[in-house]
Amino acid sequence: RIQCISIDTNLLRTQAKNLIDAYESKPTDAILFWNAVLLNAAANDYDNSIADSPDQAGPTTTSRAFA
Repeated sequence: RIQCISIDTNLLRTQAKNLIDAYESKPTDAILFWNAVLLNAAANDYDNSIADSPDQAGPTTTSRAFA
């Protein structure tokens, strides 16, 4: 059964804007930029204000999602 949840899209927009601003403000390797995006996505997955329960529960499934 699919459950719809309400998320704070302003929080996600702010995080995305901060990442893009940091990327554009100084020369950054694309790999490091996308690594930061991945780490923020993982942090958001465990943030209760964004998601009720993580999509990737635990370090093993999170590391598989990273791969």
